This record gives sequence, C-alpha cells and structure tokens, in this order.
Amino acid sequence: MFAESINAGVTTTATLDNVSIISATPSLSVPGGQAVTSLNGQMPELSADVYPNPTEGRVTVAFSTIPEARITIRVFNSLGEQVLQKQVITITEATEQLDLSELADGVYTIRVDAGISVVTKRIVLAKASGLRP
Repeated sequence: MFAESINAGVTTTATLDNVSIISATPSLSVPGGQAVTSLNGQMPELSADVYPNPTEGRVTVAFSTIPEARITIRVFNSLGEQVLQKQVITITEATEQLDLSELADGVYTIRVDAGISVVTKRIVLAKASGLRP
C-alpha cells in the first residue's frame, strides 16, 4: 500500500496491522526483533548543496543522508538530456567533485537521488567571463 497526499503540507496517515517491510533501505534493530525504519515517524531526509554557483567548471556536491545509502548524481542540460552520471556509496555525509568544464555554458540541473529521497539543484556554468553576474 502507498498513500501520498497531492496537496502540499497535508499529512496522510494509515494504520496497518501485521505488516512486513522488505526494503533496500537500511534499518535499525531494537530488542524484540522489531525493525525501525524511521525515528518518531520521520524518514531520514536527503540534503544536498552544490557550489560554487555560478561555476567555471568544477562543482562540489555536498550531501548527507541515511547510512550506507547508494547515491546517484545526475546532471541534465536545459533540454532535459542527461550529460553526466556518478554513483557514490556514502556513510552519512559526503562531498563529490564534478567536472563540468567539457560542457557548454548554460543552466544545468543536478539531481541527487538516494532512492527514498531526491534533491534537485540548478547551477549556472559560465566559463566565458561575460556570462558571470
């Protein structure tokens, strides 16, 4: 079962009995053999930052997430075409360097995907000095 509200800021609650959860998401073990996949009802959130912005080619993607998450970083051009992909396995926090210097100047979307959570950031690639603000 999956329940999600289409309205921002609205909480959807479901009460279920006799449930088994099988997931690639790491979980915590507690006495009694129960698995904990959230703390106080909250799933760990993926957070990410991309800098510098604008950039002349090299950018740092800094992110934090749940332990041992497989992170996929994808870069898309303004046409929505994927121009770069990198996979990382993180402990809890990590930084990855991306080299965009071979790409044309313009606006790019960087998508950081941890499977259960996705963060999207936009970045301006401006190698020619006339494009920098």
